[in-house]
Amino acid sequence: DYKDQGLAMVAINVNTGKAESLEKMTTRARDREYPFDYLKDDSQASAKSYGARTTPTVFLLDAERKIVYM
Repeated sequence: DYKDQGLAMVAINVNTGKAESLEKMTTRARDREYPFDYLKDDSQASAKSYGARTTPTVFLLDAERKIVYM
């Protein structure tokens, strides 16, 4: 909905377990026709660096990649 305003969405999966494997994620993204990039972060570094404590957590970042909404 916001693509025309210069915004994009990316989902980052930091969860572990069989249901969160890259293979399962690929199937989920295809079946649900996700219109955004769906990434896997096994290290959980992205969640830690942004301070995510639960899933899902939503962040809006500005052009400088600073959090403007959490």
